[in-house]
Amino acid sequence: DLQTECDRLAASPLDEQRPRGVVGVPPGQIDIVPALAACDSAMRDFPDVARFAYQAGRIAGQQKDFARARELYEKAASKGSIASANNLGALYNEGNGVSKDYGVARAWFEKAANGGFPRAMANLGRMYQNGQGVTVDFTEARKWYQKAAAANDPNGLNGLGYLYERGI
Repeated sequence: DLQTECDRLAASPLDEQRPRGVVGVPPGQIDIVPALAACDSAMRDFPDVARFAYQAGRIAGQQKDFARARELYEKAASKGSIASANNLGALYNEGNGVSKDYGVARAWFEKAANGGFPRAMANLGRMYQNGQGVTVDFTEARKWYQKAAAANDPNGLNGLGYLYERGI
């Protein structure tokens, strides 16, 4: 039931660990100055709540401070944030603030996907579709896209549609 200004200003619409009634702020739309102050305060006041570190990581990512984002996502992931695990996978997949490493990206995506995070399922589907750190495997891509689509993730739906459109 705990809800703070950090949640209102920086929660992700994809994070199922956000408080009820908090819609979330889409990527790139966080109002950085007030959100940063609110999340720093929330992390100080509630150091064991993973989502505050995750939300602060989103702010750092928007600021292109990927080293800080990684640090915060790792902190949140160690406390059980599957959204952070997905975002760590994205950092390694893109090489933002870290060396691009598809194996590490896949491990983080798998952790998040196995924790029930639909976007991570779609991310795994894309890795198998494109052969990023794995052998191209359209059957495995379809499996992950189907799981994401079943959870109404738009990237999973699009990926699955792409495979069907191409007859793959």
